[in-house]
Amino acid sequence: AGYKNYGKDPWFFLRELAQNSRDAGATVIRVKAGRTPDNREIIVFEDDGCGMTYGHALKYLFRLYASSKTNQKHSAGMFGIGFWTVFKFNPEKIFIESVSGNQKWGTAVDNNLDTERVKCKLEKQGTRITLTRPPQEPSSEKFTESVEKALIHYCSYLRRNNRNADPLPVYLGG
Repeated sequence: AGYKNYGKDPWFFLRELAQNSRDAGATVIRVKAGRTPDNREIIVFEDDGCGMTYGHALKYLFRLYASSKTNQKHSAGMFGIGFWTVFKFNPEKIFIESVSGNQKWGTAVDNNLDTERVKCKLEKQGTRITLTRPPQEPSSEKFTESVEKALIHYCSYLRRNNRNADPLPVYLGG
């Protein structure tokens, strides 16, 4: 029911992830799209923001309608639903990895919302969200084109959350 305010475009979750990156103080976002060796479509969405502790994720990220941003007047998000829009992608698996200060953690969530802790492979501060699903596009190239089109649509005017509102670059595949 919460998706009805977003329209019918299944790619709007990329905007929500980008806004979370912006609110985390990211200076760059890197996205990879393609197919895994076992032919799953994959999107890897990674930023260099402040990351989050596992405790923060338990309190806010994993709880629908919970937000740590309600008192941050320059935040793009504050309703606690943005991350959950990734389910419009229909992922069979969601991997979340984050490094914040000296805490490094990872977890996997399947489409039944079952979770398991996984090793975080990030080397620097930030957050990485990886989504996989069975193929829906006829080829890896067509899938990457769809991701690129959505990123251009939703992130062309993305600005950093700093005094100058500098552009927040989003790179696809490098």
